[in-house]
Amino acid sequence: MSLTKVTNSMIAGAPGNIVNYGAVGDGITGCSSAINSALADYDSVIVYGGDFLIDSNLTVASGKSLIILNGGKLKIATGVTLTISGTIEAGDYEIFTLVGTGKVTFNIATTVYAGWWDSWSSDAGIAWSAAVASLPLNKRGSIRLPGEGTIKTTVNMTQLQSGARKQFEVIGASNGTTLNVEGSIIAVDCTGSEHLSFSNFRLRGSESSPPTIAFYLARDLDYGYSFQHRFSNVLIDGNWSKACVYSYASEENLFHDCKFITTGTGSCLWITGDNDGTGEDVVSPYVDVVTGAWSNTANVYRDTAFVTYGSAPLVKIRGASDHTFDGCYYQHSSTTDYSVYIDGFGTSSNRLYFSNSRFEQGSGTKPLYNIYADCSSISYISGITLRNIVSNAYTAFFGSASLMIVQYMNLSGITYNPVVGNKIVSSAQLKFSDLSIPYGTITSGNFEGGRLFCNASGFSGGYPDSSITDNRSGITYVDNAVIP
Repeated sequence: MSLTKVTNSMIAGAPGNIVNYGAVGDGITGCSSAINSALADYDSVIVYGGDFLIDSNLTVASGKSLIILNGGKLKIATGVTLTISGTIEAGDYEIFTLVGTGKVTFNIATTVYAGWWDSWSSDAGIAWSAAVASLPLNKRGSIRLPGEGTIKTTVNMTQLQSGARKQFEVIGASNGTTLNVEGSIIAVDCTGSEHLSFSNFRLRGSESSPPTIAFYLARDLDYGYSFQHRFSNVLIDGNWSKACVYSYASEENLFHDCKFITTGTGSCLWITGDNDGTGEDVVSPYVDVVTGAWSNTANVYRDTAFVTYGSAPLVKIRGASDHTFDGCYYQHSSTTDYSVYIDGFGTSSNRLYFSNSRFEQGSGTKPLYNIYADCSSISYISGITLRNIVSNAYTAFFGSASLMIVQYMNLSGITYNPVVGNKIVSSAQLKFSDLSIPYGTITSGNFEGGRLFCNASGFSGGYPDSSITDNRSGITYVDNAVIP
């Protein structure tokens, strides 16, 4: 009895094989015509067993699918575009090689894997940027990151400018993604972009060749603000020369359950509005320098840790308003700097809220101040609220320069646990409620409302101190009290 060999073409609904149409997986022979012919006969075609050169523009139409098995790869020649209006079926392995200006473009809302681009193994920044460039305008999209990689070239998220891609997300692998970042670069540049979401991955700055910034969120001169970005379960650590996150005139961003840990000269978080037109000191080529006041407003940082083993402030705020820090943790290891530094810097820093937070020393040292306010010109830092703060810094809480105008500090439920002393210095009105200041010092200013606890050494020069009796309306002093 004779046997008949069964082929895909004999099975209803089975995918076609591009090899049967003349495709050769040698990376040299042009295969666009063969793949196009296979797609004309089948709704789905299989790509496997070699590198298939796309030598002319090719479109996978709506309703059509390329099934690319591990070991199969499409090599896009320079100047050629592979357009996907249908679907790609593939796992998290390499399926695209881009030669020169060759590119892949999706016309549908979809999820792509950055590891599909074979450049991931040598430079994850190039592959991530190619994945961003492949996704459609004005449609939702997401990028999945492989488990590990090294970024040597800046990830270009600026392609999302002017509201081009809404609700766009970048997600790490299920068990997390670790990306090492090398060289004096910005790791992820989000200039002029909006509605980006980042979750479940780690960026680690090289100790030997430190990058400048992990995430750069900035307004663009032509496309307007960078705003409404979301960060969740993102760890940024290692050596960053400027900052883990630099937010320049960027608004309405949310950071939740993140950790920023620096070992070098950079801050964990640097928030700034526009100054007098000089463009801030991150400057060119990352900022379009223009004249005018840009604000940095309405950002929320929740359940986020800021830790440094360097000497810069953990959080640096200049010309920013309406920022909320809730449930955050601050640990600073320098005796010469600050955990949070607030500076009007030519525009106002207003309505900054710190609640349910903890400030701690690191490695046996204490920052000079936990929260320090200063100004290089006459500016306002007002409406700052701190609630349920626990601290053990060397000199805790607040200091101001003589040109600072500090207004309406509302302090409630604050406890300090220093080894030696606290210091509160102000040039304007402060309001206290149930404030505990063991072995502390208060100088200048108007104090009103609530109870003020101190022991016999509570004020400079002992208690009471006539030098601080001016304008103490509504204060109830409890001498030699047990500090709550």
